[in-house]
Amino acid sequence: MFDANNTPTVPAAFWEHFVSLSDDKTQPVVLEQDTLIEPLLSLEDAFDLARNVVESGDMTVNADGQMLKQPGVPNFPPDFDGFEQFVRDFPALNNADGITFTRDYCLKHSSTVTTKLRVFTHGYNERYGVPYPGANAVFVGGRYHSTWIGLHNDSCDTFLFPLYGRKRMMIWPPAYFDDMALEKKSALNGVCFGHIDVTPYAADATIYEVGPGEIFFIPAGWWHYNKLEELETTLTVSVGMFSHGTAQGFCENPIKT
Repeated sequence: MFDANNTPTVPAAFWEHFVSLSDDKTQPVVLEQDTLIEPLLSLEDAFDLARNVVESGDMTVNADGQMLKQPGVPNFPPDFDGFEQFVRDFPALNNADGITFTRDYCLKHSSTVTTKLRVFTHGYNERYGVPYPGANAVFVGGRYHSTWIGLHNDSCDTFLFPLYGRKRMMIWPPAYFDDMALEKKSALNGVCFGHIDVTPYAADATIYEVGPGEIFFIPAGWWHYNKLEELETTLTVSVGMFSHGTAQGFCENPIKT
């Protein structure tokens, strides 16, 4: 279903289904492709966003788990047919196996994605109020084995939209690591343990396989780690709704980071 501006609409039934499936946003859930009448975001949307992010240079690049201050960046392809080669040339140019390029607060790079996500988050706001201190849309692209930031949680409710490739997300409840002697590091949106070996905790994780067109919801505070068996190419947009945040907490993490 589309509105007069040819933008997909999100029916009230979607949010009613979400509330029921997620136990009022307290449990992680995968929302199948047919949950929305029409897909909210398209592969073309994600590709255009990726191009704008790369060509602007407004991105963070991570190669094999290490941030690069001055990465070598190949020319972005004119169409999606060349994207797979681009994400193979990108790590090779930086002597790495895998590469991730990301942009927090990415909506300035795509008016189309901005409009569509505003339509989506309207239903969330109607049920839970306008999030304080706001929302954060993040673009993530690349070819990699695991989450570039490592094992972490977020202080926001997160909706992941994989548009190309898949997520294989390991999930643990908020209190799972409370009594473990792991070094916590402040991240922009939450707490991070970094690239630790998650093997000792794997048996206790719930695995969620999320494919293109599906939506994956992660409640605030739940630990997660995307672990793929082989290098895979992905394009993802995520939306974080900071309805659990406080002004103090929101300021502390970026300052410490």
